Amino acid sequence: MKQHMHAPKIYLLAFTASILLGACSGPANNPGIGADKPPQPATTEPASTDPNAINSPLAAEAFKGKVTLTGQPTLSADKKSLVYQFKVQNSGTAALYSVGKHPIHIGIAVIGTSGSVDTDGGIRDFSRADLPLIPAGETATVTVNVPVDPRMQGRKLRFALVQEGAGWRDDAQSVAESDTSELLK
Repeated sequence: MKQHMHAPKIYLLAFTASILLGACSGPANNPGIGADKPPQPATTEPASTDPNAINSPLAAEAFKGKVTLTGQPTLSADKKSLVYQFKVQNSGTAALYSVGKHPIHIGIAVIGTSGSVDTDGGIRDFSRADLPLIPAGETATVTVNVPVDPRMQGRKLRFALVQEGAGWRDDAQSVAESDTSELLK
């Protein structure tokens, strides 16, 4: 009789173990799972040894800059990305850098048919590109690879500075735009 009373406990233990094993076999442990999802913007904790990490939102006067296209974009050899060269000028009072809790990236948006990134096929958060450390008053050359996507066919791309968790610096004087029509025929 006592053997039958232990049977439900054994089944419960086996069931719990199978759930725990299933939880441990998610995307982090199986790189193939979730591989079809696009990468998310980095908002990771900075290395404690990096004194330049940006860990809080920057004030308007600190977060100023301009993204300028420095040549014609090209289609990569494998035809999977568009390659752009930019000059990123930091005219603010703080460094621009893609490290910290609130890093700064080049945000890439697809412009819709009406000229907006928020309507008519526009995509504000299309992709991101990292920035090297750019001290206040300095300029850096940055190479950006934009993954080819059917949603950009015949559209313009807008490149602007964005501080994760804070906002975009996308006024007309701060951004660069590029038409994808010729590259994606």
